[in-house]
Amino acid sequence: MLNPNNPAHLTYQTFPTDSSKGLPPDWNKGLFTCFDDLELCCFTFCCHCFQYAKVSEKFNQNEYWSNCLIYTAVAAFLTPCLPIFMGKFREDIRAKYQLPGSFGEDCCTHCLCHCCALIQETKEVELREGKFN
Repeated sequence: MLNPNNPAHLTYQTFPTDSSKGLPPDWNKGLFTCFDDLELCCFTFCCHCFQYAKVSEKFNQNEYWSNCLIYTAVAAFLTPCLPIFMGKFREDIRAKYQLPGSFGEDCCTHCLCHCCALIQETKEVELREGKFN
């Protein structure tokens, strides 16, 4: 009979890792760790179009200014669509790094905690792709 108090009988679930860096398949920083870096937090809160452009350039290799203009256009003229637009970006990050979640969760995250989500994405891309210039 198995004794649940005996550690020899316990099994542990293992998770695959990002083979390139040995990272676990989950966000490396929590959603509300955005306040850990106050400089990044203030910059993202005041200038989220520039922060999105920086992250998107590093993640997608798209041009910085085109990313900035696209974000600004969506934010200015299609404001209700911004959580969907950013949810798609978050979904792309999750797909590339095999992170858990769904498109609906991504949209809700950006709808309710846009700056925190963008900071979390910034930290994730920076950790996996290298520091920003």
